[in-house]
Amino acid sequence: MITYWFMFITCVIAVLTPFKLSKDTRTLLYIILFLTLVLLIGFRHEVGGDWFNYTTKFTIQSGDALIDSFQRDVSYDFIFWLSSQYFNGIYTTNLILSILFVGGLLKFCRSLPMPTLALSVAMPYLVIVVGMGFTRQSASLGIVMWAMSELRENKKLKYYLLIILAATFHKSAVIMIPFGLLIDWNKVNLKSLLAVLVIFGSAFYLLVFDRAFTLYHHYVERGMEADGALIKLSLTILASYFIWRNYHKWKLFHDHRYWMGISIASVMLLTLIPIAPALADRVAIYFLPLQVIVAGRLPLLIDGIANRTYFVLATLILYTSVLFVWLNYAGHVYHWVPYANYLLQ
Repeated sequence: MITYWFMFITCVIAVLTPFKLSKDTRTLLYIILFLTLVLLIGFRHEVGGDWFNYTTKFTIQSGDALIDSFQRDVSYDFIFWLSSQYFNGIYTTNLILSILFVGGLLKFCRSLPMPTLALSVAMPYLVIVVGMGFTRQSASLGIVMWAMSELRENKKLKYYLLIILAATFHKSAVIMIPFGLLIDWNKVNLKSLLAVLVIFGSAFYLLVFDRAFTLYHHYVERGMEADGALIKLSLTILASYFIWRNYHKWKLFHDHRYWMGISIASVMLLTLIPIAPALADRVAIYFLPLQVIVAGRLPLLIDGIANRTYFVLATLILYTSVLFVWLNYAGHVYHWVPYANYLLQ
C-alpha cells in the first residue's frame, strides 16, 4: 500500500506547494514523474487482476510464429510476440505499454490550467487500478487521452487516427470515434457525418466484427462481475454535474460539446450496468478523463480565491477517500496488494 500512497501523496503535495516553478524546473519534474510511473507500472510484478492470465499466455504462445500471434488486438499482439521472442517477456510488454499510457496521461494533464490537481484525481483509479491492472486497455486509454489532447487543438483527423491506433490495443476504443463529431457540432453536415460513419464502420469491421460474438459472450452473456462500474460512473457523473452547473462558463473551451457528450453518455451508461456490468465497466474507463479535465479546468472558472480553495481541498479529500476505500475494502484489491517490482526481486 505504501507505494500507492506515495504516488498519490506526491501529487497532493505538488498541488499544495505554494512555490511557482520555472518552466525548465517543471519540465525536469515531469520527466522524473514520467520515468517513475513508467518504472512502477512497467516493471510491476504479479500486480493486477489479469497478471496470471498474461503469464499463462506467454508460456503457451512463446514459440508461436508472428502470424499465429495475431489473435485479438494487432498492436498488442505484435508487441507481445516481439517481447516473448527477443526480450524479457511480460515485463518488456508492460514497459512498452506503460510508456504509451503514462505519455498520454501526462500530455493530457500538462495542457490543463491545474495539471497537478488533474494528476491527483487521476492517480487513485486511472493510474493505480487501470494503469497497473488493465494491461491492454491502459495503453489504449493512454492513446485515447493523447487523441483528446489533439482534439482540443481542433486536429480532428489526428484524433480519428489515434483512436483507430488505440483500438489496435483494445477494440473497445472504437466507441470514441463518434464523439469526434461533437467538437464542431454546429458545423456538422451530411458530408462530415458520412465521413465519420465510414471511419467508424471501417474500424468496427476490421477490428471488432470478426470477434463480435466472442466479445458479446465474454462481456454480456457470461455476466462477468464488474463491481467498479458503478463507482467509476458515479465519480464521472459527479464531475459531469460541475460541467452542467457551470456550462455557461465551460462553453469558453473549444471542446465543450465533446465533454458534454461524454457526460451525457456516462449517465446513459448507467442503464447498461444491470444488463452487462462488465461491458459498462470497460466503456466507463474511456470516460474517466472527464474527471481529470474537470479537476484541471474548473478552478479557473470559479469566482473568488476562497471558493477555488474549497473546491481544490474538497477534491483532494474526495479522492483521498476513494484511494483509502479501494485499498481497504475493494473485493479484488488483493491482486494489487502488496505491490512488487521486478527490479527489486
